[in-house]
Amino acid sequence: MVETWGDAKDVYKSALGEEIQEIQAIKESLQKEFETVQAESLQLEVIHKEKEELCQKLQYLCEESEQDFARQLKHNKSTEDLSEQYKCEIQAIKLKHRKLRMKFENHLYQLIEQKKNLYSVFMPDRIPAEIENAENTKSQLSNAEKLKATQVNSLEEEIEKWKQEKQDPQSVVVQEE
Repeated sequence: MVETWGDAKDVYKSALGEEIQEIQAIKESLQKEFETVQAESLQLEVIHKEKEELCQKLQYLCEESEQDFARQLKHNKSTEDLSEQYKCEIQAIKLKHRKLRMKFENHLYQLIEQKKNLYSVFMPDRIPAEIENAENTKSQLSNAEKLKATQVNSLEEEIEKWKQEKQDPQSVVVQEE
């Protein structure tokens, strides 16, 4: 039985040796896998840190973009307000110019009408007739002036007579007889 026990022991030993070798191979395999997983873990941690930094940068850029967007909106609003103000000023200037143009056109129309009237009065073919009318008017006024001068002289003589009569009432009575 000793032999069987020894043989069994050897068989067990060899089986145990094979199992140990198998376990050793599994251990080495697991150790390699662990090292690979650990390397991947370190690599993933590095990637994770890079991604966190990138995320922080993106958040900063996003906040900065939002602030820029708010500033741009504010600028656009002020530009729109300024544009609206300029539009109103332009409309006011256009209205003022339109009024001035209408006033100028009315004045021009009046001047044209005056020119037409003057032209009709002083047309070259009417000038001799106008000169004759002016000379007739002048002679009439001259005659009227002479007549008035004669009347004024006559009135002055009568006034003189009247003054003398007041001063010397007897001379008038003698003269009347």
